Amino acid sequence: MSISAILDEIVKIESDLSIDDPVPMSVQQVYKYVPDSNVNLTSLPAVMNHWQVDNTIWDPGNMLEVTYNVNILLAVGSPESGQEDMAAAAAAFWDEILKAFRVGFKLGGTARISNLRGQGPTSPRLTWNNRPFIGIDIWLDILQRESAV
Repeated sequence: MSISAILDEIVKIESDLSIDDPVPMSVQQVYKYVPDSNVNLTSLPAVMNHWQVDNTIWDPGNMLEVTYNVNILLAVGSPESGQEDMAAAAAAFWDEILKAFRVGFKLGGTARISNLRGQGPTSPRLTWNNRPFIGIDIWLDILQRESAV
């Protein structure tokens, strides 16, 4: 399973994220890959993804094991929309993300979620195209194991 196919599976899940409280909202835009930094995020909440390879292991039985780290940035809303409401909405989206990306969940055929974690503040003020957003910054660790032949 390629990283592109893994990201396709992640994007499907992200596209379905929604909350009812404190304000009903659902993800409006998903970027499979991080867009250019001059792109305006006009449809919020918006999700951006980027990835890195953490580890590769070839075992003697011609199995390839790759660990990918996918950084998920969710821009929930502008602080001008109400700092407390947007922070509460980010927390509610976190709860939905925990349900959607549970550890052990399979993404397609050979990849599974091995960890979901923050790095630094999980609900930081994000800046995109010089505009501030309240959102979520998390990492999804994906373990892929498949035959290399």
